[in-house]
Amino acid sequence: MGSVLITDSLLRKSLASVRSLGRRGVKVYCSDISRLTPSSFSRYCTKAMKSPDPVEEPDSYMDWLFDVLRKFHITVYMPMDDATMKLAVMHQKELLSHTAFLLPPLQSFAIAMDKHKAVGFAQSAGLDVPRTYMPDSPDTIESFAHALPYPAVIKPRLSSGSRGIRIVHNPKEMVAQYGQIHARYPFPMVQEYILPGERIDVCFLFNAVGEPKLHFVQREIRHFPVDIGPSTVQESVWMPELVERILQAVKHLPWSGVIEFEWMRDGRDGKLKLMEINPRFWNSLHLAIRSGVDFPWAYYLLAQGKEMKQGETYSIGKMAKNMLPGDLLHFITNPKRFQMDPPLFGRKGFYDIEDDILSWHDPLPAFGFFAASFAYLLKKKKREMLLKR
Repeated sequence: MGSVLITDSLLRKSLASVRSLGRRGVKVYCSDISRLTPSSFSRYCTKAMKSPDPVEEPDSYMDWLFDVLRKFHITVYMPMDDATMKLAVMHQKELLSHTAFLLPPLQSFAIAMDKHKAVGFAQSAGLDVPRTYMPDSPDTIESFAHALPYPAVIKPRLSSGSRGIRIVHNPKEMVAQYGQIHARYPFPMVQEYILPGERIDVCFLFNAVGEPKLHFVQREIRHFPVDIGPSTVQESVWMPELVERILQAVKHLPWSGVIEFEWMRDGRDGKLKLMEINPRFWNSLHLAIRSGVDFPWAYYLLAQGKEMKQGETYSIGKMAKNMLPGDLLHFITNPKRFQMDPPLFGRKGFYDIEDDILSWHDPLPAFGFFAASFAYLLKKKKREMLLKR
């Protein structure tokens, strides 16, 4: 059947991929900077490996990666998160002689990764976006701040999981917050504040020649942090018009592999506005798989140039929940916690909902999550990465 190397095994999207491919008989190798991860404890993980840190030691990581690809004869390589994706895209030519994968061109990846460049692409492609501003430099932020409408949102150009995002309400807050964020995420952009509304994610898989093969749409139901954080509960929905709009736009952004477009409905005019593009797998991947859109399996086949059956539809109304830790933290911080629908525990009405880590069929990843959490909380830098936004 072949083998696959799945990186960033701490993340629940990696666990979803491990389970998807392992159930189909693929030999699954997992990697992260620690062996204490949920995926490492999955019954479907053939071998868990510790890698150098791709952020702090990119050269060592690439040396390690080439050694692993040769030693274990890895059929398909699946980088799952920002740092491993970036390195893979940059080293595509060298990797091609060792394994198969689906990765976008470097220029397209750079546009999608940079939130400011992504806004420019979206505007040129006719997609609705929030009004976006870029200070000339941090030195001019004070005069820049007085020219803005408020409230406004400071957003890092290169970050994920709502890290570094701040809502400011006046020039004084803008100056203070911009300086702090710039120190951590250089040259952030500023966007108009959109009254929070419905949030929609549209996910795609393109083959090696840029043809769309799979798509999936989900509605975000809950988040942590409650107002602006990543989703903790999602529901599968059907929005073919939005899918078609994005496909028309992507014709101007040559792509191969997976990509996600995040939208929010503007509470002022009811229009969906593109908030950002994620040029990688998304953390709520489990919902797409259980709804009938198995992105990891399709990626594995298409990376090898094999054909796959392309489903035109998928199940609507299915839900996925990230109890550990996202939805639990939402419950703790939500003043209306006992009015949550669906509730954290039990049922209120009928919901077809499933957790993306907790599973009676594959129970040990939950232990891996707690082991990883304990290990990370002991390290200041990792603790900040997990908890600081």
